[in-house]
Amino acid sequence: MLLQMKTIHNRVKEPLEEEEFLLAAALRINIILVIIRVRHAAMRPAPVARQELSAKSFASARPTARIG
Repeated sequence: MLLQMKTIHNRVKEPLEEEEFLLAAALRINIILVIIRVRHAAMRPAPVARQELSAKSFASARPTARIG
């Protein structure tokens, strides 16, 4: 299916039928969405850094109990 869509995408000179045109458009939209998701994920901080930060803030917020 992907090879068929790639073939449809590469054909420029022949007029596309409606179904082929829609498949080619869907392929382009999916590629754009993947690029947006990858860029958006790259902008987010790493999950490990967020966990460390929240663990530190949680530890500093708790009062220390004194035994004595």
